[in-house]
Amino acid sequence: MNPMILILVASGGAVTALVFGVTNFLQSKRASQAESRLAAFTGNSATPGGKIAEGIVRDGMSSASGIAGKMLKRFPNLPRFFEQAESPPKLEQFLIVCAATSAAGALFTVLIRTPPAMLPLGVAGGFSCPWIWLWWRRRRRFMKFESQLAGALELMARALRSGHSLGSGLQVVANEMPNPIAKEFLKVHEETNLGISTEQALKNMLKRIPNMDLQFFVIAVCIQRQCAGARPLQDTGPGQSVDR
Repeated sequence: MNPMILILVASGGAVTALVFGVTNFLQSKRASQAESRLAAFTGNSATPGGKIAEGIVRDGMSSASGIAGKMLKRFPNLPRFFEQAESPPKLEQFLIVCAATSAAGALFTVLIRTPPAMLPLGVAGGFSCPWIWLWWRRRRRFMKFESQLAGALELMARALRSGHSLGSGLQVVANEMPNPIAKEFLKVHEETNLGISTEQALKNMLKRIPNMDLQFFVIAVCIQRQCAGARPLQDTGPGQSVDR
């Protein structure tokens, strides 16, 4: 095989491994930290509902084969990454785009008459561009969710004070707020309708959106629901009401 082709393939593979190695590590660390904190406050461990939700997340990519299938086995958090970014193309389509941008990067280095040693860098740069775009899209969605969270919690507090249940409050946010927060709260509402506990559905949302303010909200709801099971709670202020 042509040594140049081997260099190109190795460069692309190295970039992919680096990007998703770091992403997989950081995402797993954040998820485990959030889960540990929630378990410490609520005294709960992972439930079957959590496993069901994880399976739902992987359904969109479970049929991938070839290189895409091997990547899913190597990076189990990859479907979550695509879901968080709301990526329009699926993994296999995305890899085709990566191959095209890699070829474009190689062609660019040839056209500007760089030394042959720069060709792998052009390929690696072209291959990285779609991943950088996906990471930027994911980050922008997180920032938009964070900017909407205060308004969503205020809306939910008003719904609870007017006599709605927690589930109805989630639905109110899903109906009245724009995306992405409407979509995330709608997922929580749908998961509870499928039989997953409210606490676990909120934890699943926290895995999809690793936000510190959201984590405080989830912890508060979990504690309130446990305390409400032991004794009634009085509605003494915004956000403090009994889940009916």
